[in-house]
Amino acid sequence: MVDGNKLNSVLEFTYLGSTISSNGCIGDEKQMRMATASASFGRLRQRLWNNHHVSMQVKGKIYRAIVLSTLLYGAEAWTMYRRQVKKLHVFMIRHLRLIMRITWMDKVTKKEILEQTGLPSSDQKESPVDWTLLSTVFWSQK
Repeated sequence: MVDGNKLNSVLEFTYLGSTISSNGCIGDEKQMRMATASASFGRLRQRLWNNHHVSMQVKGKIYRAIVLSTLLYGAEAWTMYRRQVKKLHVFMIRHLRLIMRITWMDKVTKKEILEQTGLPSSDQKESPVDWTLLSTVFWSQK
């Protein structure tokens, strides 16, 4: 009871753009974040990712500032498991491969992709998303 009003019990609710569930599962939240980040990535495809006059370093910085920050918004409240960290890492590498026009047949390693875009690899201490608790988990896992 708050001010004489009875509060309803719900399984999930949205607070400041993040979905909070009663069981602490982030599956739906992660899917929504990935969809939102993919949409922001797609909006930049024509003007930025396909532009040959923009260096990979600049594209990496913009990817980090827009797509990664969209993906990881509210991540400090997430309980992360290794499987979810891997899915986020796959999401990131897949988009970086699209930016660089690298297919799986080109035999380019993840470390080389991260180096070419100026993003730190998982063996470095510095994290591209050091403002979240997720960054320590995201970059310390292999």
